[in-house]
Amino acid sequence: MIPENNTPSRASEQLQPEDLPQSGIVKEDILLMMNRYQFSDEVRHIIKQENLLPVGVLNRLQINYPQHSGLLENKSFLFKVGSHYAGLSGFRKVCDILKKSGIELEKIKEREFYIEVYRFLATSHSLNIINWDDYENDSVYQLVLPQPGMIDPEATRAYVAAESRAEQEKIVAEYSEKTNPHDGHQQLNKPWFDNAEGEIEFLDGSQHKYPQCQLVFDTSTQNCFSFCTYCFRHAQVRGDEDMFLQKDITQLHNYLKKT
Repeated sequence: MIPENNTPSRASEQLQPEDLPQSGIVKEDILLMMNRYQFSDEVRHIIKQENLLPVGVLNRLQINYPQHSGLLENKSFLFKVGSHYAGLSGFRKVCDILKKSGIELEKIKEREFYIEVYRFLATSHSLNIINWDDYENDSVYQLVLPQPGMIDPEATRAYVAAESRAEQEKIVAEYSEKTNPHDGHQQLNKPWFDNAEGEIEFLDGSQHKYPQCQLVFDTSTQNCFSFCTYCFRHAQVRGDEDMFLQKDITQLHNYLKKT
């Protein structure tokens, strides 16, 4: 019912169809988007069957957040969909692909030093969502690609000035030894329980950051796609000898049953 005082309702205060920008999503746009992302026939069938990309929802996203949605983006991807790039060789391949597109990153040696100490892993998805027209101001670029100045300047200068690969490897090894991924004494924070033999058993691949929360480091998921300067788990990413690694799921089950 219309209020007697003729005060507009909340619904009538919202934007009306004629007020909305004429840049919404139509079915043809969804087809073009799936082609761009190289969706397989199986994925397309599931999307259609389950109505996972409803036009109405996508239209609202595009109208309200056109600067973020990317739904009408038609520029070709720089990186092949479904591919990933790991380690020093992967980083160099990324640089080669960018160079072919007219994009040359600066201070490559500094970035490579960081990668040798802390590793590198990037998927085509994370690389393709970067705005390469303004990549230096792109937040995803800052996270996915190692940035100059992220590592000790003295060690970096020594690495860049090294005249041989052997000298570089020595600098990497020495600097890696100095880093301390367990500066919060994480190695002393391992859950334990009395096993069936009445012995105390420690879980090597788990950690309690808080009593009610258990963090499990499964052997198949110890990868990371970002460089966070505050991260304290780089032992996990680079595979240090003292990394937390849960290999025996039965041990975890026994612990949970006890607690």
